Amino acid sequence: SANYIEVYDHKLLAGRNFDPNRVTDETAAILNVSAVKALFGDIPLGEALGRRITSPENEYIRTVIGVIEDYYHQSPEVAHFPMNFVFDPESRGYYSIRFSSNNYQALLKSVETKFTEVFPDNLFHSFMLEDFYADYQSEERSLSGLLMAFGSIAIILSVVGVVALTLLDLGKNMKNLSIRKVLGAEFIDLLVKVSSGNFIHFLLASAIAVPIAYLLMQAWLGDYANRVELGLKHLIPPVILAVILILVLLGSSKKALEQNPTQFLKDE
Repeated sequence: SANYIEVYDHKLLAGRNFDPNRVTDETAAILNVSAVKALFGDIPLGEALGRRITSPENEYIRTVIGVIEDYYHQSPEVAHFPMNFVFDPESRGYYSIRFSSNNYQALLKSVETKFTEVFPDNLFHSFMLEDFYADYQSEERSLSGLLMAFGSIAIILSVVGVVALTLLDLGKNMKNLSIRKVLGAEFIDLLVKVSSGNFIHFLLASAIAVPIAYLLMQAWLGDYANRVELGLKHLIPPVILAVILILVLLGSSKKALEQNPTQFLKDE
């Protein structure tokens, strides 16, 4: 249809739109920027006008009369690809309607009535374009929700696990630590001795997990034409989690070491 570019508000960068009053436009073509680059290389868009191309769907020799900007026909995750627009006066396929009415149901009923008059033996089916794209991206939204849920669970389990391991380690060494405390060992020295082992384990786990997570994220993002670039700013959440775990570790150790050492030495 000659109204396609206008209905979808695509920007015409060079040339003109189709004109239903020009018979020659039935063998004309409008290309997007990607198609111009694929066919003619990196040339000024205006130089593509008037050039002739072979249209593969019906082997017509078509003349380029316009160039429009690239746009995402499917989703931003899919890269721009070459597109060739042709003028079909019979308007087969989907019919697009651009409207500003708030009474969608009344408009839909009016369109269906008109469609039934023109095509009495055809089934009427309609959908909102925004709903179509919402369904198209539902998988990404579901995956995002699952990642958030499992990420939250992992954080909670990590904190609980650190506390449990710290208390278990303290329980095994409290007599030794109590003796040191009675003999005059500084509290900060005891805290460092208790925390250093778990802290080293945490650093080793981070050294293994961070590169693996980075590689997996890079592989996942590689499927998207438009994507974020992983950088230092994406380390902020893991760093915050690390600080939380370290504080929990130190807090659990401090609370245990502040207990009266005599309760652990009374049987000796």
